[in-house]
Amino acid sequence: MVMFKPISIYAYILNNNASFLCNMNHVRDQDLCKAFGINLKILRERKLLSQEALANKADVSLSQISRLERGILNPTLSTIYALAKAMGILPSEL
Repeated sequence: MVMFKPISIYAYILNNNASFLCNMNHVRDQDLCKAFGINLKILRERKLLSQEALANKADVSLSQISRLERGILNPTLSTIYALAKAMGILPSEL
């Protein structure tokens, strides 16, 4: 199994000069959303949470967790905070 080192979304933004707004029409924004999704999945699995368990704890839909992890949905700030709280981490760790 390949292990990825999670990076903060802010480090990714700074290192890749990505926009804070994720307009899925731009390749760099898609990369940003994919990086967020990979990091979310790694952190979720480290907490031994299923997608369903995280969705319930964060009060978001299971399909939203799935789309976030696949990098096809741009998370809102409120979603980032809800996910972080549900996993017991700081939002900046996402």
